[in-house]
Amino acid sequence: MTSNVRIENVKTRFTEMATKPAHVKRSEALMKANSAMVGLKDEAGEWIDKDIARLSELVGGWKAAGLTDPDTSDQAYRTVCSIRDTSGHFGQNSLCLVADSFCELIFRMTEAKAFHAEALQTHLNALKLVHRSDMDTLPEAAVAQLAANLKSLTEIFPDPDAKLRQQNADARAARKKEAEAEAAARAAADAG
Repeated sequence: MTSNVRIENVKTRFTEMATKPAHVKRSEALMKANSAMVGLKDEAGEWIDKDIARLSELVGGWKAAGLTDPDTSDQAYRTVCSIRDTSGHFGQNSLCLVADSFCELIFRMTEAKAFHAEALQTHLNALKLVHRSDMDTLPEAAVAQLAANLKSLTEIFPDPDAKLRQQNADARAARKKEAEAEAAARAAADAG
């Protein structure tokens, strides 16, 4: 590995655009963005309603067929991600939290090639409950308890990322051991 690093300033379209002065002041851009977000907040509720309805259909079909169709799990995962992302952007933190747990559940079930209809239905019901509760009017303690219960339900399935994290940790430990052995060999060769 070389320690010679050369930094080149290449003129590209991106660097030209990035170095040009802004046509709109930062404060003005933020004000426009905030007013656009306020205007979209009502639409966001409709988007989430449609996504929840679509998710209900998918979960119903999934419960009938099990995990046999990977397209259904992908569609369900994408729909829940949409709910999570939309609710997060519009400050519906409780809904975002429940949807994130639902994403994790679908991911783990799909990776484990396991299926638990009640876990899916419980997450769907929790999603509907939090969405109907007038945008984060549930008490914080109730949301925390709900999140903890959903997490324990999700943890029934193995975490595929845990295996990957362990493999990475093992690989790092092996590289460190090799480097220490090389350093010791070099020190012995220099001493001898």
